[in-house]
Formats: sequence, structure tokens, C-alpha cells
Amino acid sequence: MAEKADAAPTYPPQGYIQGPPMADPGVQVPLQGPPPGAPLPAQQASSSKWSSSFWDCCSPADTCLCGWCLPCFLFGKTQARMKDPSLKNFSYCNGDCCLWLCLGYCGASWVLQTIKRGEMRERYGIEGSCCGDCMRSWCCPCCGLVQEEKEAQRRIVQEAPGYQPPQGMTYPQF
Repeated sequence: MAEKADAAPTYPPQGYIQGPPMADPGVQVPLQGPPPGAPLPAQQASSSKWSSSFWDCCSPADTCLCGWCLPCFLFGKTQARMKDPSLKNFSYCNGDCCLWLCLGYCGASWVLQTIKRGEMRERYGIEGSCCGDCMRSWCCPCCGLVQEEKEAQRRIVQEAPGYQPPQGMTYPQF
């Protein structure tokens, strides 16, 4: 035990990797990695599956309640999010909501939901089939709506750009 206490610590500590030396000010160091906007390898691997289970429809509570009590509102919100991620001009009573509601009165809202679910799968490269989308939309549309809303939220956060440094200070031209 005394032998280890006398040993000088090593740098960098075990398990850590020493990075490159700091560059001199004014020297431009090229960034390494994928080009800006390109998906990272972890995102590519995770993009083939839904981020949440079809049966994981009880959380978050507000999405769950909206999906079960007012499914047309949740459908409209998800479709609005797919068109405008910021939901700037969002209204719960939009065209997609009204269309889902009208088809729901005829018992055919699952057709529209199947189509939109397929579009989402194609957009994000999620595994599945039209048959699977149809069964999910027909058997338990509320669970499908919650899953689609959660997926849209998660994917849109991933697509959003990270920190963007402000532009350098400029002086006005006289």
C-alpha cells in the first residue's frame, strides 16, 4: 500500500486521452468530423427505429390526455409541427385536425393517420410497412398519435442547429 502512495501520478490520468496542443492565436485549425448538418453516426443508427414504443403512450401526461380525449387536436399539432417546427402560427383547430375529425365521424380517420404515419416513417427513415401503419392506426389510433407526436418532437430537436456563435463585431461604414 505504501508503494502506491510514493508513486508519482501520471499525466494524463489513466482512461483519459490527451488532446492536441493549443494552436497559436490567429492560426486556423480545421475542424474534424462530419460536415455541418450531416447526421452523426449515432443518429443514423437510431434513426431506423421509433424513439418510443407504440405502447408507451402514458407519458408525458399532457400528450397522453390529448391523444385519448382530443385525438384530432393531437393529430393536427403533430402535422403542424412537421410543417413548422417552431409552431409559430399553430392553432389546435387547423385543417388537419378538422379533416381527422370529419373522417373520425365516418370511422375512417385511420386511413388519414396511416398515410401520415407512412410519410413520417419515410421522412425519418424509420423501419416499418404500410400494413403495420394501417394496423396501428386502426387498432389503437390514440397510441399511434402519441407515438407520432413524441417522435416528431424528438426528431425536430435533433434537426435544430446547436449553438451558433454570434458574428464578429463590425463597425458601421461612414
